[in-house]
Amino acid sequence: MSELIQKHKSAFLEGMRDGVPIGLGYFAVSFTLGIAAEKSGLNAWEGFLASALLNASAGEYAGFVGGLTMDTHMSSAMGSQMSCLGFP
Repeated sequence: MSELIQKHKSAFLEGMRDGVPIGLGYFAVSFTLGIAAEKSGLNAWEGFLASALLNASAGEYAGFVGGLTMDTHMSSAMGSQMSCLGFP
């Protein structure tokens, strides 16, 4: 049993180590998206909701900078979520 736990522990730690670079990249992108959302007039909740529902950071940034309204973000999010589920 101890050997199995040790095997999984090392795999977990290896995965955590391998994920640090992409995690740092997403961390940096989150700051720029937050700044863009704030400058476009969204409050913190709306910015969080847009980031949580949209699957493309570039789409979020384009929406924030282009001055799209929250309802446009929401319709884009619905389309994004539907495509992830396999709907055209």
